[in-house]
Amino acid sequence: MSYKIIVARYNESLDWVNYMNKSNIVIYNKGNNNIENAIKRPNIGREVESFFHYIVNNYYDLPDYVLFVQGNPFDHMKNISPTNFQENIDNLINSGVNDIMGLFTSKMSEQHYTYPSIKSKEYYSLFFEGDVPDNSIFAPGCQYIIPKENILNRPIQFYMRIHSMTLNTKIMTITESCYGKHTFDVNSIDGWCLERLILFCFIKELQISSIMKQKRYLITGGAGFIGSTLVNKLSLDNSIVVLDNLFTGDINYIKPNDNIHFIEGNILDNDKLHLTGYIDGIYHFAAMSKVFPSLENKDMINFCVEQNVMGTINVLKYATSFNRPIKVIYSASSTYYGLNPIPNSETQPSDCQTPYALSKYCGELYCELFYKLYNLPNVRLKYFMVYGPNEPNSGSYAIVTGIFLKRMKQGLPLLIHGDGSQTRDFVHVDDICQANILAMNNHELVNETINVGTGEMISIKELANLISPNQVHVDSRKIDLKNTLCDISKLRNKLDWVPTKKIKDYIENEVLNAR
Repeated sequence: MSYKIIVARYNESLDWVNYMNKSNIVIYNKGNNNIENAIKRPNIGREVESFFHYIVNNYYDLPDYVLFVQGNPFDHMKNISPTNFQENIDNLINSGVNDIMGLFTSKMSEQHYTYPSIKSKEYYSLFFEGDVPDNSIFAPGCQYIIPKENILNRPIQFYMRIHSMTLNTKIMTITESCYGKHTFDVNSIDGWCLERLILFCFIKELQISSIMKQKRYLITGGAGFIGSTLVNKLSLDNSIVVLDNLFTGDINYIKPNDNIHFIEGNILDNDKLHLTGYIDGIYHFAAMSKVFPSLENKDMINFCVEQNVMGTINVLKYATSFNRPIKVIYSASSTYYGLNPIPNSETQPSDCQTPYALSKYCGELYCELFYKLYNLPNVRLKYFMVYGPNEPNSGSYAIVTGIFLKRMKQGLPLLIHGDGSQTRDFVHVDDICQANILAMNNHELVNETINVGTGEMISIKELANLISPNQVHVDSRKIDLKNTLCDISKLRNKLDWVPTKKIKDYIENEVLNAR
């Protein structure tokens, strides 16, 4: 029989492992001292965080038994010492263990509310539907042996969700232990509660609550224009983690929702990424996101590379850190096509004209490479000109539709660069979000690049005429693509869908509301 001993260490001495078969030991370390080959874990979630981490990472290749112990388990074990621990474990496993049980200690039966700070029924209702048994049978000290069959009674998503909740500091709100003030927060997680939760994880009769059945997604750049739109849409029925440094994003774009957990940070920060926990998919929007800021000075080349290349690599590495790589939907850019003839098709070669365009294309190449090397499923969606609610309307990152509408509302003339004959394929942000969702949910798409546009174009002059006759022509921009037009053939073929919203309808509605 195969087994692994999962050791959750804080600062305890691990000299006792020298008496053990070390190939069977997995050490999770949140202490100050580094331990060779140990897995670093956050200083939250207590002992059971390590247990769930191991289960999820090894769910599809579990040993016959998982033994879960604290860094110094012997305070809670009768007649067991470091020198005879290995022998006793071998004897126990050879005797056959059919259900979860405490290791070498008498089980304890507790009525609910023995510790008033832990109202078990309310707590378990977060995870399970139906009646919770009146008595909790558990082994003190978090020392358990669990057969593989018990663990597989629950789908991996269940363990993923619990582990993610232990990493979600928003709900880690209990600060008093059961020996301090007796308080309880229904949305909190406490180590002692988690210890009891383990037992309930393996009771077949208890149905998983709806919150534990939700999908859980990471959305990088989720406070930005496009990202926040997707967050607000997906969070109605899913659990969402938003990672955004708020450099160009605005947290006010995100509608309040208990399903959303916000982490302020940069995708370059690995510690921030790992606070995400386990997820079902990643929507990667975070980027240095516009052409003209990338042309401000040569230092912007470094910034583009850092955010759009190194940042993307970090996200891809995180997605492949799981036992089964997590699918990534990458926000690519139609600036890839440069001066290629229209309509722009995915078969055309790259013609990057700016640091922004090149850095976004590099992100695409790394997505493809990660699929080839690490079997990371991903879809690269090449956006054309995105518009819609919350579009940037000022500064270097502003969009022409937002600029024109803002100046119209202020009674200012619309500034048209050159003669305005340059054309764009404008696609509504809601349609962009729908393409992302369809790409994520289509499990056959694992290594694809797909255009997202309307297949229709309008000139900047025509756009201005829809908004206001008060116009002024100014000098042409140094680098300004003449035309963009999306070939939507692959979009229709792969996603069985095409965008439905029209730029003229949006503009007419915005102008009407401004009057």
